[in-house]
Amino acid sequence: MRPEKCILLIDDESQNNDLENIQRNLISEIDVSFSQIEVLNSEHIDNNANFDIEKFKSNLFDFMKREHYDLVLVDYDYGAYVEISGLDVIDIIREEYKSIDIVLYSADQKKVISDVVGDDLSKCTTEDIVRDINKLLNYKISKISRRDAYVSDVVHMLRDDLSPSPNRVLCKFLKDNSSRRFSSCYPKLKDKTFGELAEILEKDNDGRAHEWLKAVIEQTMAYLVEVNE
Repeated sequence: MRPEKCILLIDDESQNNDLENIQRNLISEIDVSFSQIEVLNSEHIDNNANFDIEKFKSNLFDFMKREHYDLVLVDYDYGAYVEISGLDVIDIIREEYKSIDIVLYSADQKKVISDVVGDDLSKCTTEDIVRDINKLLNYKISKISRRDAYVSDVVHMLRDDLSPSPNRVLCKFLKDNSSRRFSSCYPKLKDKTFGELAEILEKDNDGRAHEWLKAVIEQTMAYLVEVNE
């Protein structure tokens, strides 16, 4: 069975052709599925025809609740009518999802650098540059790509990571059975739906997730020992 990978792309216009190109490049190795969020979609526009960041944020989290994404691709620049950048979008994602892999891409990488550390590096002190580099590192971006190269970069990233992680397999199973309720081995999360458990694991910001996972593994090992005696 081929491994499965799911991608979420966030841009101000459709990148369907690029995503299908990624699928074609990996068709013999990986089953790639994808979803897209168009930043300027009417769902994110208020009654005054302005971009509404709260509507965008709500829609983004709805997408991430429905599916387990192995990779999120984020465009940097959404045009003059949107007062946020790709880094702001990554900030929003990191509020809830601490460890998901993210690729930031831009047609103008110099603009990304200048927005982070300023236009004139000669006027920056070493401390300023180090501070701003650390700020960029804190976004935990897996790769920053040129717009004309991100398809190739993503293909290489997915090809280098063919083995499905246990966490991915578990989260996908939980989301595929999202309405079922948990009732054993870890009382603190009793009656949570499987979908809610997947969210807790993916967000990686709740200490109960590691305790629950340990309890599930211990129960599974006890079952394996019992059936093999």
